[in-house]
Amino acid sequence: MCLTFMKRIVVLSGLFLLGVVSHTQNLLNGSFENNSAGFDQINIFSNTDFNSFMSDTYAFGSFGNMDIISSTTYCGGAQNGSWFVALTGGLTDAIAMALSTPLVSGQTYTLTFWDRGCIAFSSSSPPAQIGVSNAIDNIGTIVYTAGVPVDAAWTQRTATFTAPFDCTYITVSTATGSTGDWVQIDNFSLEDTDCPLAVSLGPDVNLCSGETVTLDATLPGASYLWSNGEITPEITLSLSGTYSVSVTVDECVYTDQVNVAATTTPVLDLGPDQVVCAGETVFFDATTPGATYLWQDGSASAFFVTTDSGTYSCTVNVNGCEASDEVTVSTDPTPAVDLGAALSGCVGDAFTLDASYPGATYLWQDGSTGATLTVDEGGEYAVVVSLGNCEASDEVQVTIAPFPEVDLGPDTTLCFGSAYVLNAFNSGAVYEWQDGSTGASYTVTASGTYAVEASINGCSTTGNVEVSFIDSVANPITLLMTPFCLEEEDSVLIDAAGAFEALLWSTGDTTTAITVATAGVYSYTLPLACQTLTGQIEVQACSEVIPVLIDVFVPNAFTPDGDGINDYFRPSVFTTLPIDRFSMRIFNRWGEAVFETEDPLKGWMGEVRAGAYYAPDGVYVYRLEITSGVLTKEFEGHVVALR
Repeated sequence: MCLTFMKRIVVLSGLFLLGVVSHTQNLLNGSFENNSAGFDQINIFSNTDFNSFMSDTYAFGSFGNMDIISSTTYCGGAQNGSWFVALTGGLTDAIAMALSTPLVSGQTYTLTFWDRGCIAFSSSSPPAQIGVSNAIDNIGTIVYTAGVPVDAAWTQRTATFTAPFDCTYITVSTATGSTGDWVQIDNFSLEDTDCPLAVSLGPDVNLCSGETVTLDATLPGASYLWSNGEITPEITLSLSGTYSVSVTVDECVYTDQVNVAATTTPVLDLGPDQVVCAGETVFFDATTPGATYLWQDGSASAFFVTTDSGTYSCTVNVNGCEASDEVTVSTDPTPAVDLGAALSGCVGDAFTLDASYPGATYLWQDGSTGATLTVDEGGEYAVVVSLGNCEASDEVQVTIAPFPEVDLGPDTTLCFGSAYVLNAFNSGAVYEWQDGSTGASYTVTASGTYAVEASINGCSTTGNVEVSFIDSVANPITLLMTPFCLEEEDSVLIDAAGAFEALLWSTGDTTTAITVATAGVYSYTLPLACQTLTGQIEVQACSEVIPVLIDVFVPNAFTPDGDGINDYFRPSVFTTLPIDRFSMRIFNRWGEAVFETEDPLKGWMGEVRAGAYYAPDGVYVYRLEITSGVLTKEFEGHVVALR
């Protein structure tokens, strides 16, 4: 905005205006352009330092941290020109500007200046107060107090006052606030109101490409002199520059100036109309250096992104020069495809993948083009579904797992007391046996049917096996001779009474009975699944024979609980001759000897290792070896300990 001057104009600007009459004066440095600062001088250390930069403007006050600013950092640039000044509040900063001609007491003057707040760098913005003074370091008499400055926006202040005395300085300060408060000021002018007219060329002008502007300074009865030499009331311009005019009416000279800037009209091209697939993102770029933007929805970015059909438009503005464009976006439908979640199956399973969409074409990863694809192997399967120019794709992972191999072996018969391990191991498998256990192997200690299910990724195989345990039995065989001994007879018959199959005799015979003709000891063996039965008999001449008989009675259970009833296990031995040797040994189910004695009268009371601890309930194996005379017999079987 340019300033208007009348007769006796006093101007703060350093601009020299042509055609001012001799009684017009200047208010020096009102725009603060007349200084030697090379860049922002923020919080200048002392008033003296401030004064060394600034001509015809003097700093005083208690704080002494004046600011001379040219950058736009502190809430924007100067109101006009390059420089402005900031003062802190509460009389902590003040300036005095020298007048070229003193004010005349009683004369009426019109004061114009601009102020601005800057809250970003201060706590608040106090109002400026204007005084007239004859001292360079005194506020003098206050003639005007402005309103509260507007934050970050220059506001023009105008006041008419009568000079209270002849004075040579205009002063600026703030009565309120503190050192943490700022007010920014710029461009003072002072007019003598004896000249009642004014000339205004209007605000600064920006010309777009091909445009012209007409400046009009018309006043009644005036003569004109423009800065480009024209002397007409109006001039028409097409070039940038600063244009001023002096208008003379009688003895009053009125001046104004305006800045004309030329800006190339921007060009905007958003591209051709587009047809895209539904859901596809469309990106518009209206980037133009130095421009502001206005899209059809009121947004102000250089870019616009949409996924919807419609008409989109933008207007770009560079210093008031505008260009617009619009583009229409249409959408075609995009096919939908969903092959579902990952699939898992077992060898032999097959899955049908379905990508069907009305009117579409298909391309699977193997090159097939059907709407469906049947698969029976593991892997990743993908399809592209096309509908016109639009397409969609999906993929799915298919896992085909093998069945585990389970072989528990053939049905098995084992001896009682042994252990049998069943193994169903498959790498990566989980297991469930007939009793709910989950190990890869299972130890069998009792007769029964055993089964397991092994699973890998949901693929299961089952197996089962029958395991039987055979108990040892007491020897049921008794050797009898007919006749009892060799006498006149040539031979005797040794008969194995109770034998349930042929025996292997020491003679090599394999029958249940043998006939022998000589004296001697004859023995037999009978191998069974879990034991071998043995026995022997001596054949003598009748004159030498003392009949020998060994037999036992063995209980099958006892209760070693200390109640005095059936507390110990002891076989009853019957012989025709005294017992020459006796041995009894007790074994647990794992073949470990837990008790032994050579005393036929000593029984087992359930202790283990000479009474160190007691054996648990269960089945135990006994073995007896008894010698009487020339006869030795062995007995073996099971006994149950119950508490």
